[in-house]
This record gives sequence, structure tokens and C-alpha cells, in this order.
Amino acid sequence: MLALKKLLLPVDYSDRTVMAAENAGFVARRCGSQVTVLHVKESRPHSEEEPFADRAEAVMHALKDVDATTVELPGNPAEVIVQYARDNGCDLIVMPTRGHTALRRFLLGSVTAKVVPTSSQRNPS
Repeated sequence: MLALKKLLLPVDYSDRTVMAAENAGFVARRCGSQVTVLHVKESRPHSEEEPFADRAEAVMHALKDVDATTVELPGNPAEVIVQYARDNGCDLIVMPTRGHTALRRFLLGSVTAKVVPTSSQRNPS
């Protein structure tokens, strides 16, 4: 069995986040993992947050019977996710992609596309 003691589940409370939470819950139950649900709040001037209470509840429901904690931090999502995973010894980051085309990801970027290459690099300490 894989030794996945700590899972990191970055969330933006989109529909795909709920699916990622279901997958994280499945892995955590099988491996006895702890799950940290991380919400990174970007500061955006004049932006209104989308109400996501129902999705937050769905995420936590997907993690029932799992040792899960929730953390909210400010900053650039990709940078905060990678740094949090490194600082806390996370064994696996579970996050969805939005399914955009390669061209759109290249032009607009995606948090997942930024996290994947940097999270797999060794910490330069």
C-alpha cells in the first residue's frame, strides 16, 4: 500500500473541486491519510466572490470519515499551493483541471498547469 500520509486538496469550490474531493476522500480512506483542504484567496480589486457554501459543504461531505482540516491563505494560488505542500510534507496534491485546450492553457494559464511542474521539483534547501 502506498504511504500517503498527507494529502493536499486545493479548492476553489468549483464543480470540479467537488469531484477532486471525492477522489481525495477515496485515497484517504484507503491509505489512512490526513487531508488538508486549502483555499487560496487571491486579492482582486472590485471582485465579488461567488457564493460557494453549497460546494464547500459538498467538499466536506466527500471527506466524511476522513481526518480533514481546512486552511485558508492569501496569495497567488499556484505559489501558495506549492509552498504549503513543501512546508507541510504533503505526499500528494489532489486537484482538478478545467479541461481547457492546450492553447487556452498556454494563453491564460491554469493553477494546475503551474503547480504540476514546480511541485515535483525538489525543495532547494
